[in-house]
Amino acid sequence: MSQPCLFLSHSGADTEAARELKRRILDSEAAKAAGLTVWFDKDDLSPGDLWQRELADAISKQATAFAVYVGSRGVVNWVEREVSLGISRATGENAIPFIPILAANAAGSRSLPPFAAQHQGVRDPLNNQQEFTKLLTVIVAGPEKRRFVATDQPFIGLRSMTEDWADRFFGREEEIEQVIALMQRYNLMAIVADSGAGKSSLVQAGLVPRFRGGALEELGGREPDDRIRHVVIMRPGADPLIGLKDGIDAAARVLNLDPEHRRRLRERVDLSQPYETAHAIRCDLDPKKTQSLLYVDQFEELLTLTPEDDRQPFADLLLALADWNFYVLLTVRSDYFNLLSGHDRLWQRLGEDGSGAVYRLRRIGNEGLVQVVSRPLEMAGHTNVDEINALARAFQRDMMDQPGDLALVQMALDAIWRHRQEAGGLLEAYEKVNGIAGALAYEADNVRETKLSAQEQDLLVPLFVRLIRLGDTGGVTRRAARLADLDEARASLARKLTSSDCARLLATTEGESVEPAHEALITQWVWLQNQLGSRETSLAVRRLGSLIDSVTNWVAAPTGEKPKTLANRADYDRYASLRSEHRAWLTDIEDHYIKESGETFLLAETERLRRDRIRAWTTYGSLAAALVLALLSAATGYFYLSSVQQRNDAQRSESLALAGQSLKETEAGDPMAALRLALQALPDDLSNPNRQFAPEALGALRQAVIAASGESDVVLKHKNDVTSIAFSPDGKLLGTTSKDGTIKLWNASTGAQIWEKGSTTAARGVAFSSDGQQIANGSYDRTVQVRDTADGHIISRLIGHTRPITAVKFAPTLPIVATGSYDGTVRLWDSATGEPICTLGSFRQGVLSLDFSPDSSVLAASSYQTVVRFWDIQTKSELAPLPQTQVDAVYAITFSLDGMRLVTASSDGTASVWEYPSRSLLHTLRGHKGGLYSAEFNKDGTQIITSSADRTARIWDIETESELAILTGHHRDVFSAVFSPDGNRAVVGGRSDDARIWALSAPEGQELINRAKELLEQS
Repeated sequence: MSQPCLFLSHSGADTEAARELKRRILDSEAAKAAGLTVWFDKDDLSPGDLWQRELADAISKQATAFAVYVGSRGVVNWVEREVSLGISRATGENAIPFIPILAANAAGSRSLPPFAAQHQGVRDPLNNQQEFTKLLTVIVAGPEKRRFVATDQPFIGLRSMTEDWADRFFGREEEIEQVIALMQRYNLMAIVADSGAGKSSLVQAGLVPRFRGGALEELGGREPDDRIRHVVIMRPGADPLIGLKDGIDAAARVLNLDPEHRRRLRERVDLSQPYETAHAIRCDLDPKKTQSLLYVDQFEELLTLTPEDDRQPFADLLLALADWNFYVLLTVRSDYFNLLSGHDRLWQRLGEDGSGAVYRLRRIGNEGLVQVVSRPLEMAGHTNVDEINALARAFQRDMMDQPGDLALVQMALDAIWRHRQEAGGLLEAYEKVNGIAGALAYEADNVRETKLSAQEQDLLVPLFVRLIRLGDTGGVTRRAARLADLDEARASLARKLTSSDCARLLATTEGESVEPAHEALITQWVWLQNQLGSRETSLAVRRLGSLIDSVTNWVAAPTGEKPKTLANRADYDRYASLRSEHRAWLTDIEDHYIKESGETFLLAETERLRRDRIRAWTTYGSLAAALVLALLSAATGYFYLSSVQQRNDAQRSESLALAGQSLKETEAGDPMAALRLALQALPDDLSNPNRQFAPEALGALRQAVIAASGESDVVLKHKNDVTSIAFSPDGKLLGTTSKDGTIKLWNASTGAQIWEKGSTTAARGVAFSSDGQQIANGSYDRTVQVRDTADGHIISRLIGHTRPITAVKFAPTLPIVATGSYDGTVRLWDSATGEPICTLGSFRQGVLSLDFSPDSSVLAASSYQTVVRFWDIQTKSELAPLPQTQVDAVYAITFSLDGMRLVTASSDGTASVWEYPSRSLLHTLRGHKGGLYSAEFNKDGTQIITSSADRTARIWDIETESELAILTGHHRDVFSAVFSPDGNRAVVGGRSDDARIWALSAPEGQELINRAKELLEQS
């Protein structure tokens, strides 16, 4: 065995930690006995211009093991060329160990580059002797005598390659180098190619990892420095602002920013404030130490999906970013690129130096195609070299220079890999799936015929017509459809088609929307082309696309503008024809839109007849007019008898639409507009209705009445954000804390302040003892004060946490206070003496919420981690946690008063109701448009109140999972919302200087209608 040599790779930011690790390794007895050397660039790299060759020689010729040190910045910085060489030596024959080394403050596997995540690593060997020993053992042992298998999924199929697939992206090295060279000259540039040519994959799986690894410096002959190379990836979609916010959020997660910081970044994105937006895109990193890239994928969506008025402001933002030394990279389909000429400044910028900032991506070359076929197979451990070479030759033979070919190649390779065993080999699988040209159709047809029921097969066309857009100036493009807009049958089919069992024909965005995984699925699937290829069907698809856009505008329009967005007569005739021929294609709201447009024409026709009667009377005299009137009356009567059902249907459709818009106005914070809309949808007198009655409209009116009649004159004032609110058990007192450093006690009936106590730091967390005689609050000074409610004097002070307090709770039946902190610990204290009892446990990240079961036997705690934990108070032992179904931080957890259920509030915007102690999920409440901060039950456990970053608090019926009321009027995040003990009131406060008391009771039936009219009159 040759002398063992470890190549220790690191970014500049981690130099000293890596140097210390080198010292520790070389000082070990095992290293000395084996004669181990450690190649470390800062010690072994010669000065001068030959450093790149020295690195390559050290890895290729000397190293018997390769390690990459990943610090707290994780994936954002590594030395790309070193790692690429290391990873190449870790696959195939004579593989050497590839060892990711996670620093103590690195965030687990999320810190790892995607290629490194395939390999077993060690954590914090500088401080963990067991991990250090494991590292040393692998290094000294040298190369393993076996073939390393890096992946069992070598090919991506129809999906775009993201950065997670960087280790399996091959064949485009030359093109990547060319784009990097252009980026050194142009801050803003576009990559233009046909659909399916691999634009997105080139950037995300090829260019982005090279950018992070310092490729711009390397190409200039400089060694990468310790700057963070920050990447934000987005798509414009229908709203580029939302696309940008989502991209920033994803980049912030890579940086391990906490949910609150991510929320603030999203809030600061504003196209009218480009400088502030630029800081948000940079995720508040130091601009002097950060190199930032904004990648706008599928930029043609700005021309096809984004409303015209929103396009230029976004283009202006991109130009501003480029002027501020951001790198801005666009990928655009060839058939849409010339349409960018409508944006003069952007077009001129791209056209500089004879369009030097535009890179035309060519067809992949033969050598590149061989790499695409062979290298992922080697990574997957396929050892038959002759078979791999034969397959590569077959692909070279059959690939044609047609748009979308590279997407078809990936689809074919994925199908071959999945069918290789049943077919008897790679070449046999290639024949089975009908080669490059037939693989996509084979897979899609196989899914249709073997994976879908007859009913699901019948729904394929009604689903896919909503997922395509036939362009007037460009070719066919994908259209995303919200699952919530589809009926359950089509939504279920769409979700099924996103699964690996169905070849992932559809892609999903966070489970909320779906779209074809690639445009090649639309253009190359023969069965689908046959279904949609006729002139009549293509015309119907275009009409459906127009209808979808019209309904989107109608729903978004202000109340007073809605009639103007109804279909004109020509469009109505087209939409009515579409409805008659293809009702299964439409959603309910589209059906309502067509009916309401028709009702408008019906009313207009009736008015025309009335005017004709008057005209006839004055023109032909009383006798002639009488005759005409009789004829018209007869005609109108016949028309009435024959259209009663149609008019009733139209009225109900109108009522449903008005009720839906009323709910939107309530949610938007305009309860008076909501009242007017809901009243329009209802009869004036329920006992003698003058129009069709829709119960849904009465429910919308109830929400509007509650929102309009909240006791907004009862306001509890602070001088900064209200961080927490609590009622005393008897409902007579209210406690609030604020960032202004105060805790205040209020008369809950009158809103009068009883006393105020303060400190120099922000206060957070407030709770009453079960007898109401004590109140406790936490503080950012790391202490908790337990006070007498009579006069506010401090009874005891709880000292021991090392970071600010986040949660305080009294045990209902024991003299115990539980506290949680950003230090991650959960602690118990004697409420009378302030003496610590114990530390129950700790989270890796800060505690966010605590609650005792009603009998004080169990304490629950939640944190920025997705886990919710429980402890037995008597034994101090930890119990089984909740199942980890939450996808983000759990901001609140609360038991019901009977202890049989609990509710969690998550930053993903949902509240979950669980049975306890079985811990089974019972209900999920969805509707908020931002993360949740709090959730709690009412007295009988039938309702829940939640508060959210969407600036609302909402009251829910648990069994039906429906909203009963939306409490609006807050201009920023709502941190806390609580029921009064009797359930008749709620108090809501947050990122403002006040909390408001709301009356929750509302009359029913006719009394509700009368109350709504009174509120309008009063306003």
